Amino acid sequence: MNLFSPIQKLIQVVLLYIFRLVGFALRKLRFVGRGVAIEDKVADFFEIFKSTRLFFIFNLLALFVFIVLPQGKDVILIVIEDLSGFKVGSLVSLLLGLFGWCIISEFGARYKIYVTDNSGLSLTDERVHFRKEAQKFVSSFYLLLPVVIVMLSIIVVSVNNVKNWALHDILPFAIVLLLLVLVFALLSKFYLDDFYIGKLRKKAVWYKVRDVELDWANKLYGIYNDYVFLVRKANNFKDDKNIIKDNKEILDLPPNPGIKNTYLRFTDFIEELPPKNKIHPANTVESFPRDFLKPGELAPIEYKEVVFHKDNLRPVFNKEFIGDKTQPEFIYEENPDGFYRWIYTCNPSFYKSLHLQVHVIAIASILFLFLVSVNISPLIYQFIGSPALVCLAFACWLGIYTGLLYIDSRFKRKIKISVRWVLFLWLFFASFINDDHPVRNNKNVGFTTARTSLKDHFDWWSKSHLSDSNKNWVYKINMVDSIKLDTVKSYPVYFVTAEGGALRTGAFTAMLLARLQDLFPTFKNHIYAFSTVSGGSVGISFFNAISFLEPDTTANSKNYYQATTQKFFAQDQLSPVIAKLFYADILNNFWPWHIESFDRAIVLEKAWENSYANVFKKPNDNNVFSANFMSCYPPTDSTKRILPAWFINTTEVETGLQCYISNVRPDSFLFEKDRDLISNKIRYGINYSTAVNFSSRFPLFSPSAALYQNDDQTYHYVDGGYVENTGAKTMLEIIQSLHSEIGRKGILPYVIQLKFGDSTHLGQTGFLNEMSSILNGIYNTRAGASATYTGLLKKEVKSLGGQFIEVPLAASGQEVPMSWVFSKRSLNNLDSVIERTMNDPLNDLHRKLPEFQKDPHKSIK
Repeated sequence: MNLFSPIQKLIQVVLLYIFRLVGFALRKLRFVGRGVAIEDKVADFFEIFKSTRLFFIFNLLALFVFIVLPQGKDVILIVIEDLSGFKVGSLVSLLLGLFGWCIISEFGARYKIYVTDNSGLSLTDERVHFRKEAQKFVSSFYLLLPVVIVMLSIIVVSVNNVKNWALHDILPFAIVLLLLVLVFALLSKFYLDDFYIGKLRKKAVWYKVRDVELDWANKLYGIYNDYVFLVRKANNFKDDKNIIKDNKEILDLPPNPGIKNTYLRFTDFIEELPPKNKIHPANTVESFPRDFLKPGELAPIEYKEVVFHKDNLRPVFNKEFIGDKTQPEFIYEENPDGFYRWIYTCNPSFYKSLHLQVHVIAIASILFLFLVSVNISPLIYQFIGSPALVCLAFACWLGIYTGLLYIDSRFKRKIKISVRWVLFLWLFFASFINDDHPVRNNKNVGFTTARTSLKDHFDWWSKSHLSDSNKNWVYKINMVDSIKLDTVKSYPVYFVTAEGGALRTGAFTAMLLARLQDLFPTFKNHIYAFSTVSGGSVGISFFNAISFLEPDTTANSKNYYQATTQKFFAQDQLSPVIAKLFYADILNNFWPWHIESFDRAIVLEKAWENSYANVFKKPNDNNVFSANFMSCYPPTDSTKRILPAWFINTTEVETGLQCYISNVRPDSFLFEKDRDLISNKIRYGINYSTAVNFSSRFPLFSPSAALYQNDDQTYHYVDGGYVENTGAKTMLEIIQSLHSEIGRKGILPYVIQLKFGDSTHLGQTGFLNEMSSILNGIYNTRAGASATYTGLLKKEVKSLGGQFIEVPLAASGQEVPMSWVFSKRSLNNLDSVIERTMNDPLNDLHRKLPEFQKDPHKSIK
């Protein structure tokens, strides 16, 4: 306990300091609100919030990402796990990112209030004081809210993941929480501690606005508005006769002092003052306010030369217009009951320290945005981590917005159109002429579309495997009413489908197949075809690479496939995508031409290539994932090793067809020429990773892939799960095409369907059913298509005497989130799910897979 006593004391002191500052701010807000009606308080808070709603949206998004989404909580957990492993890069980056986001958010909200709020001229003094304090409260709210959101996320993650609450388990969470509390205290000291801030202002530090600027900004006149000083004309007052007439029923009327006559002597003095351009500038009508009024009532001395307006004009209908159409319809006439006006033109240069802060924040945001956007090493992105990249992105975009607001507000007299609106319109214009997100061309000159037809490919593959002396036969027993009729020797062939679901199903697919391959070394020899969608394509891409394409697999060690697969999916493939999604790709939308290094889809492909290179210690440009897809599948014939057929499913936006990339040519498929992309539409070499990414373009997270055919036609491709998410549709077509060959060759088909999870639960459409029925109907059509084609596939397999093996991922989204990076906890949860699946004697895998039937009691440890 003695060891932790100083830490406990530090925590107590810091928390007491925070509570004192926050409590003082709340008490002051309550005090200045006395005498202000509750409806006026609500109206003032609403007006303040309305002007700063953009800053609130960023905090709301962070709240959703880090506290609601399992993916966000998982990346926060990665920061904790890195700290447990003495890796502090992601934690330091997160703290710095939060610090920058908090400062820019507070400054941007306060600056927006300075620019837009001019209510000081129209509200009572009580409401003005309350509104000033409310504005300070709101800007402080934006200052501290990001830290509070991450602190809440840490608490939620700790509650969900700490099981024993032992010291070594809770210590990493406690350290991160303590550091966040210190950041909270530091920000509070610099923004809420009025005594400390006063000392800083006296020192004239650049990061605090000068008192003279702050005083004028707090008047709520709108800092870039001209200041108008008004003096009523005498005609606004009644003369003595009118006063007596209005008060004729009052018997004890006091002697009238002659207010109008007295006031006339004052206004006559103003009338008699000469204009500035005739005599010496002192004691002129233009200089009247500065010569005779206290300085606090006038605009700063830096404001430009004053303009005096004596006449007050108002628009009226011209009576002569009816008789003489040459006369104007409306004219101006003088209003005798007006004001003398002195207009002081705003001089924005007065706000020197405020503008210096805007410059620093805006320029730093732009520089950091471009720094992250350039094509730097993925290792740097992974070092920073996804949470820090998100926080820094919010800081950058709020800083840039503040800079644009500054341009529109300060230079509004010189720049007649809003720069923000120009950029908004330019975004639409650029979207018409830019290159979308074209498919990456690897410039492979040896690209060829020469592929074997599906039937020939299956014929050669089956001959090779049926003639193998080590082939594994299974015995199909025909039974009628429990009477054994005959026994037929058949060869098992596996057809694998893998469902979509980002890295969740990708890792599940690869890790389960890796476990089967390590347990049964001949397992892969029975696989003929893959049909994959989205995340399932990623999982099969790795298993396919290390099982059939990677030459190093000839000298496998024990558990080689499992260990290798774990290395691949333990790597961070999310941070590079976040770096492009929140930074570079947004910039790319404003540029008419595509910048490949800014494309978030391409950086995901490169992340896979980099992860694969790290697993095998190979250069990024010399591994399976970075190789030309078709070069991995050279033209086949009966004399060569026949690789399994692989159908990577994608969705064509323009037609709605489920298309595919495959190493074989399925001549008998419906709309084959339109759906087979390699046959007619992809006219250049693409990487192995690019082929996979056709299928895994998750909505919003990845953009659609553009394939240019000619000047008039471009095709776009999105996630394969738009049409059907299990791969059953294409696998049904494969088996239907090979139906007669399968029966003739004595082959027993086994379809292994690797699923996202058990999808038997039906959602309810009750709340706002007029709209939700439309949206849910569109979304659930995919689930209906998956169920339909799965049912048809089962029927087709049954007609051939085969087996349909469903292997769902038995884990919730909280345990294994749908993301492109896993914490150690999520990866361990996934490993535990696979362990349970492999040891459950009642599931489809144990009951139907031939390898388990040969030795059902085989240990899989």
